[in-house]
Amino acid sequence: MHSRRAFTLIELVIAVLVIGILSSVAGPKFAQSLNRMRVEQAANRIKADLQYARAYAITNSLSVTIQFSTANHNYELVGLKNLDRPSAAYIVELDDAPYNVRLSSASFNANTSVTFSVYGQPNNAGSIVVQLSGVSKTISISADSGKVSVL
Repeated sequence: MHSRRAFTLIELVIAVLVIGILSSVAGPKFAQSLNRMRVEQAANRIKADLQYARAYAITNSLSVTIQFSTANHNYELVGLKNLDRPSAAYIVELDDAPYNVRLSSASFNANTSVTFSVYGQPNNAGSIVVQLSGVSKTISISADSGKVSVL
């Protein structure tokens, strides 16, 4: 006699219910982690671009300005070319992939831009805030040294 080994309908329903319960608990945690990761990546990108602008100013003996737009959730390294597309301006869209975050504020002594001198010093200290669904990061620039920090 051949015995058939299979799952009963009740076992399958219980397995699907357990998977559903675990998914409903883990789903929101995953979404929050994804938001935190996107905000951190955007903050690190802004920090890297600020450091790049400062280094470019020092290396080329030129003033370099970064203009932030909270309305468009982007920023531009004015006068510099995009590193991936040399024919295009260096503009970073924060509300598009891969970041999908909001540029909620950019303040440099009542301005939305910062200019690094040929010595790497910013014309004003300031901060930039990026956020997504309650998660936020602040990027600050020191007036004395031009040091960029993510808080």
